[in-house]
Amino acid sequence: MSTILLPPSLDAEAALRLANGLDAHRAAPEAILDFTGLRSVEPFGLLYAGAALRTFFRDREYSGVGARGVHAGEPAHEYLAHIGFFQWLGIGVGKPPGAVPGGATWLPVTTITRADLNQRMAETGKPLGSVIHNECECLARLVTQSHQLKVYTPLAYCMREVIRNVFEHAHTDRCVLCAQKCTDASVELAVIDQGRGIRRSLEERFKLDSDEEALRCALQPGVSRNLSSDPHDPWGNSGFGLFVISELGRELGVFRLVSGNAALHLAAGACHVETAGYCGTAIQLRVRRPSGVNMTSFIESIIARGETMSTRGAGRHASKSTRNLS
Repeated sequence: MSTILLPPSLDAEAALRLANGLDAHRAAPEAILDFTGLRSVEPFGLLYAGAALRTFFRDREYSGVGARGVHAGEPAHEYLAHIGFFQWLGIGVGKPPGAVPGGATWLPVTTITRADLNQRMAETGKPLGSVIHNECECLARLVTQSHQLKVYTPLAYCMREVIRNVFEHAHTDRCVLCAQKCTDASVELAVIDQGRGIRRSLEERFKLDSDEEALRCALQPGVSRNLSSDPHDPWGNSGFGLFVISELGRELGVFRLVSGNAALHLAAGACHVETAGYCGTAIQLRVRRPSGVNMTSFIESIIARGETMSTRGAGRHASKSTRNLS
């Protein structure tokens, strides 16, 4: 029996270490998760670790996911049970994902499927981008507990740009997200998919020698495997979505992009490379709005900077949807 210890704090760095260390348990005939020491969790950490553990147990073809050390009365454990994390892993504790709509400061483990989006497209007659936009506005209002445009719109914008990327490029039928308003007034959004990954997507248009090179390429303005040829298409793909939200994280908090064996961590104006091993794409965005900063104007300034950068190369401009925060 091999024991996989959950760290005291399941943040992004700890989740990457946990996932990278799973190879040490692969030869064991059985494995069990030990939650005894876990005391705090963050959205990206729980989703990334959860996806890695789900894959680990599925690939090993164990009879089930064993767990110990989950205690009622421990706030982090009760939180994970309430938002659907344990059931998502295959552990019979707490509520299933999607059973609760969210709270004043959090969005539970939430799965968005292409089938659901297709149904809404059929019902409304609206294109995919518009349907995703409406869904993200609802989710952002839940997390911020606000109906003020200036409060929930920036978060809805970031959700929309990430989720559009999943369904337009990843060749998968679903993604999972989670969000939380943190004690320091920042908001963290995490979105993961288990599609084909960024490198395989971009290699349809670019020659790439590594996963790290693919990630760096994906964060450039005007880069996409499938750029729209119609400048008047309101939901056309202009390749600016990841650039904008990565710059938001770099300047106002944290942005992390993981795919394949590489991860890029952007914060405080710098970019660091981390080791990973993830089949699909995982994104972390944590942003805190500085006092007195108009987020709409801030995002518009990032778009303008990206268009200047792009004009020096391919000459791309952000699409109407990328410009539209509301």
